[in-house]
This record gives sequence, structure tokens and C-alpha cells, in this order.
Amino acid sequence: MESRLCRKALPISPLAVFMAAIAIIFIIYMVQTEITLRTTSPVKTSVIETTQAACEVFNVPLALPMSIYMVESSLLKKHMVFKKWENNIRKYVYSIPQMTYEIAYSEGFRGEPDTLMDYHESIYWSVKHIATLMYAYNNDICKVIMAYNAGDCISGNYDYLDKVLMNYRIYYPNFECEEE
Repeated sequence: MESRLCRKALPISPLAVFMAAIAIIFIIYMVQTEITLRTTSPVKTSVIETTQAACEVFNVPLALPMSIYMVESSLLKKHMVFKKWENNIRKYVYSIPQMTYEIAYSEGFRGEPDTLMDYHESIYWSVKHIATLMYAYNNDICKVIMAYNAGDCISGNYDYLDKVLMNYRIYYPNFECEEE
């Protein structure tokens, strides 16, 4: 007996052909994009390297933004990228430095707000903001920390200041705020 392996061909609708073609094109595009990204884009730098590069550009001591970031984003708990809604001030804060779009915009940022989700972007603009605050407050680290927390003006949030200074003293153990 002969076995019949041939089956009757089912008709294929034009929509199915179109969807299959789209799926194949999409897969090819994704594979090609992945290969391009791996071969042409620079390797992403770490948070510390990114912060250090920005600090060199704006002449800001590395210890200051790193100490702020440890408090702002619980960096010690490895929260690398997030967007958080601040209920009390009704705005989004982005990524490790908890940068607001308004502050980044005031420093010259002109991208879409969600671009600040990339920590490279948000760190650059936050370090630039720290440099602006350092100029405004004559390099008074304590005033800069409090102004960073409040969004430009000096706040009375001494709990925040103490937390940041605890991290800052890792780099500068004998640092104390100036008395006024």
C-alpha cells in the first residue's frame, strides 16, 4: 500500500500573506538594529563614570552629586532608572538624580521629558544644575544640597541635609557646614 503524504492545499488569504510579510520584515529589522547597536554604539558607562565625566565638564566635585544621588534615588538599593510621581508637588521626577523636567529645561535641556529616564541625560543636567547652584551660593556645599532638594531655593529640610552629608563625609570625613 502506498501512503499518501500529499494533502490538499488550504487557500491562504491575502491578509495572512500580508501579516506574515510584516512579521518577517519586523524580525529582520530587529535583528539588523541589534547588530548595528552592538557594533556602532559606545558601551554604556556606569553611573559613576557618567557622573565623573559631567563633573569634569562643569567643575563640580564628584562627591557632591554622588552623595545627593545616594539619597535621592536610594542608589545603594540599586534603583537605576525610574519615573516617580511626586504627589505633594504634582510633577514627575526622573532617574537617579530625581531630576525634574522644569529644572532640566531651566539648565538648557530641550528634549522630551521621558528622555530624562536615561540616566546619562538626567545626570548631565543635574550636575549642570549643581554647578549653577554652586555659583549661586558661593560654593557653600550645605546650601547647594538644600537648594537641590527644594528645587532652587534653600529649604529647611535638615533631615535631607544630614542624610546627604552622611554620604558626603565618606569622601570628606571632617566636613562641616559653615556657621552663619
